[in-house]
Amino acid sequence: IAELAAPRPPSLGDHCASPPTPSGATPSGFAHTSTSIAARVGGPRHRGIDLIAAETDQTQTIAGKLAYSAADKDARDERVELFACVGRDWKSLGQARTDRGGRFTVTLSGDRRLPPGLRDLYGIVPADRSAFTFLAYVAKAGDSVIVTDIDGTITASETAVFNTVLFGDDIGHRLGAPQAFAASGRVIVYLSSRGDQLTSMTRHWLEVHGFPPGPIRHAQAAATKPGPKTIAFKADELRKL
Repeated sequence: IAELAAPRPPSLGDHCASPPTPSGATPSGFAHTSTSIAARVGGPRHRGIDLIAAETDQTQTIAGKLAYSAADKDARDERVELFACVGRDWKSLGQARTDRGGRFTVTLSGDRRLPPGLRDLYGIVPADRSAFTFLAYVAKAGDSVIVTDIDGTITASETAVFNTVLFGDDIGHRLGAPQAFAASGRVIVYLSSRGDQLTSMTRHWLEVHGFPPGPIRHAQAAATKPGPKTIAFKADELRKL
C-alpha cells in the first residue's frame, strides 16, 4: 500500500516538442571517407548512454557513440553537438569529438550540471545533420529506483530478441509489467546485456509496450555470452548505481 501511494516517478516534464537547432547552416561533411561510405551504405546507428546521477555528484558525464550502417561502423573524429531539455527549452551542453571507436564524452560540472529530474537529451552530428535522443535522470536525495532486467524478465522470452534483430518481429511482454512499474512510484532503470547498438530498438519496444520512460543500461560489447560474463556485467552496473 505504501508503495502504491508513493509519488509518481519523475515524468518527462521538460520534454521539448521540437528538436534543437544545430549551429551550422549546412552539413559540414565527414572527417573520413570511410565514414562517408558507411553513411551512404546504411543509416546512422548513433546512441547516447543515458545519464544516471545524483544531485550531489560534483560532475555528470554525458557519453555515447556515433556509428553508421548495419555493420555499426565507428564514426571516428566526428563532432557531436549535445543538448538537454531544461524548462521545456533546449540548453546547449557543448560539443565533443569521437575517438577511434566512435565514442564521445562531455563532463558537466558546476552550474553546467543538469538539475534533478528525468529529461530529454539530444545529439546532432554536424557532418550530416543526423540526430539521436536519449535520457538523463538526476536523482534527488532520498530517491530510490527499481532496476529490472529485460530479456526473460519483462519480455516473454529470454531469446526472442534475436527474432527482432533478424526478422523485425515484436516481443511480447510479461502480463501486467508496465502497469506494475507505473504504479510503483519509482524511476525504472532498464538493465540488459544486449549490446548498446540495440539501444534504439530497446527504447522503441519499451515505449510501444507501455513501459514508463527510464534510463537504459546496455553492455558496450556487441554480444555478451550468457552465464558468468553476463552476471559480471550486471553486477558491475549495479555497483556503479
